[in-house]
Amino acid sequence: MRRNEHVSARVLATVGLVAGFIYLAWRATASLSGAPVWLSVPFLSLEIVGFLGAAALVWALWPMPVPARGTAPFPYPDGPSPLDCAAVDAVVRVHQQRDHEVRATLLSLRSVAKVHHVVVVDHSGRPSIATLATEFQAVYAAPDTEDENGLRVTTAAVRTAQFLLLDAGDVPASDIVTRLSVELRDPSVAVVQGLGVSLADDSPEHGPNRRHELTFERASLNPSLGRRRVAVWLGSGSLVRTDALRKVPIGNERPLEAHWTASTELMRAGWSIVAPADVAVVTHRTISDDTEVYRDRVDRARSARVMVFGDRGVLRTRNFTVEQRLAVLAWAVRPLSGLRRVGFIALLCAALLSGEVPFTATVFAMAIVWVPWFLYTGLGLSLLSGWTLRPGDRTRWSLHNIGASFNGLHPHLPERGAPRKPIISLPANQYGSSLVLAVVVLSVVLVLRGLSEQVSHTLGELPHAALIAMLTTALWMLALSLDLLRVLARRAQMRRAPRVVAALAATLGERAVSIVDLTALGAGVFGHTGLDVGETLVLDSAIPTRTGVTSMSVAVVVRNVSLLSADAVNAEWRIGVEFGEVDDATANALAEFCTIEPMWERMGVLPGSSITEPRPLVPIEDLEPAPSAGRMAVRLVSLFALVGAIASSVPTRVDATETFVHAVGGAVVTADTGAGVADAVVTVVCATDAGPDLVWGTSDDTFTTPVSGTSDAEGLYRVAVNGDACWSAVSPPQDYIIDDPTAPLDQLEALDLGQGSARARTVEVQATAARPSPTAATGAAV
Repeated sequence: MRRNEHVSARVLATVGLVAGFIYLAWRATASLSGAPVWLSVPFLSLEIVGFLGAAALVWALWPMPVPARGTAPFPYPDGPSPLDCAAVDAVVRVHQQRDHEVRATLLSLRSVAKVHHVVVVDHSGRPSIATLATEFQAVYAAPDTEDENGLRVTTAAVRTAQFLLLDAGDVPASDIVTRLSVELRDPSVAVVQGLGVSLADDSPEHGPNRRHELTFERASLNPSLGRRRVAVWLGSGSLVRTDALRKVPIGNERPLEAHWTASTELMRAGWSIVAPADVAVVTHRTISDDTEVYRDRVDRARSARVMVFGDRGVLRTRNFTVEQRLAVLAWAVRPLSGLRRVGFIALLCAALLSGEVPFTATVFAMAIVWVPWFLYTGLGLSLLSGWTLRPGDRTRWSLHNIGASFNGLHPHLPERGAPRKPIISLPANQYGSSLVLAVVVLSVVLVLRGLSEQVSHTLGELPHAALIAMLTTALWMLALSLDLLRVLARRAQMRRAPRVVAALAATLGERAVSIVDLTALGAGVFGHTGLDVGETLVLDSAIPTRTGVTSMSVAVVVRNVSLLSADAVNAEWRIGVEFGEVDDATANALAEFCTIEPMWERMGVLPGSSITEPRPLVPIEDLEPAPSAGRMAVRLVSLFALVGAIASSVPTRVDATETFVHAVGGAVVTADTGAGVADAVVTVVCATDAGPDLVWGTSDDTFTTPVSGTSDAEGLYRVAVNGDACWSAVSPPQDYIIDDPTAPLDQLEALDLGQGSARARTVEVQATAARPSPTAATGAAV
């Protein structure tokens, strides 16, 4: 970030936080009068939590000087010298990754400098993983059921003072050990978390804007905390001091939770965690399963909750410094944001249904305090994060994280059988049903509000300005939710496993074809003759990699065939084939061509390549096999919500309301002098329906709640009422009595209530030495 950007970011963030503090002070002292407690207090509490979360993020992202790294870190032009650090063991942790992903990681480790031994920690228990470990001469270790994260077997299996931790499918840079080991020269550092990037441009972990959802945490937040030496251990791509990990308690949590809670245990024990972000040192595999993404988000929410509120969390135990507590709180803001978003949606819906406003405010007050807080804080955070956290991202993440945040309240995500069919097709699985439920609830409330405003008038009446503000907020959240669910037509979900673009000559059976895209599991070829789906053939080609050219001859199964050009002479067909069993040499060449080299290109560490021109990937759109009834239902519900919002925002016609809203006014004066009498209490009751007998003033009328007012110093009074026929009673102040206590009720037909106010009525009173009796004031027709 350039100097001017630093200054702008600090100024905007500071102004935003100051405006937010003034806004909350004003809210707590001057905006709660007239608002119901059950709505105003929870709403203010949510705003305070949001302010504290933004303040924690600003503190975490505030520019800090990069601390000195012991001795001169990089005395060589191309980085640290390989001779400058000791060799380490590399640990490859395997869960549900496919065999070719494990192979890619093991193969890439052959090119990493200063790796002593490789340890494969296999949680899946597959025989094929043991075979791969033997092929790559790695130590094979299978943890027991009481070591779900594999950290205990890892500390027992490694034999070096530090070890490199990788998840299967991730590909490290060849200099990852030499770069990260520089930070371990400081004896107080326990973990050096390397910067990781994502290979794919679209996946279940990418939002509709094609940006990876974890970029902010990986590339901005954690490195910023690392400069304060209070980063969070993310796991893969890290260099760990073995003795430090052996000295802290390790539970049986899932890997992500184990790493995060181990971070707090290391901080408690006085260790530091750093996260350099000068260059990327590992490329993370593309997660292609929605369910796996959702489980990861649940783990994040649960882990954040444990770090903050758990028995050994930063808010419940001692031995944490203020800086460590703030770092953990800043890290937990986004994983736990779904809980606050649910509370906000619930209060917004309650306000719309009850006809109550959460606080009273003028447009001027909101413009001078709330708008700067909302606008400047968002822009300040964006600049502080280098635009990895853009305006609106916090709201998107909180909506995305609704289901995960609530599931994270449980100790473990319940295991289920076969995954349930998504409600609205892709990508609903990665959000669960919670976001769809939020869309439906918001839509139903907006529809009910619109019906009430235009037809039934059953919901409480809201001031027009407050109603417009609530409708705008509800529609904004509804639009973001639909965008996340990719219900909007302009957002298309792409194929989960992108193919590497190729241009390889090949033969398929006896036909000459051209391989146009390639993965470790199959290929897409162009040919001039069609084939039958399910047909088995042999594909012969040669795979060029940086280590040489490998001949490939593998049995394939035709999975799909499509005609691209129906020209009689030069017909062209696209054929998708799936590989059968391949030999080790071919499998290594495919892993190198399809996984390792594209990942190295993405990091800019492949010799002869440029980070600005990585190997092209082909993400192909997923086509739905049939129209989704659920998707269409959500679109219809959202359309009704839009209609309801429009209906609510349009003022009701005059002829539908003016006959119900009136103002009863008059004066209370002395009978002898005509001087006004102050503090007389005027009580008015109205009827909205004459009842079956169609006669006003009888017992079958429908009456409204009585309302009262007092006369001013000149004896004038004015009371707002609601009804078609109204009666008033005047109670004079002490030392006065009604001059004419009775009045007939047969003057109702003369009232002109349709004009919005009743006739003015003058009530004469007489002074008396005695206090008037309670029966002195009697009803009189207005």
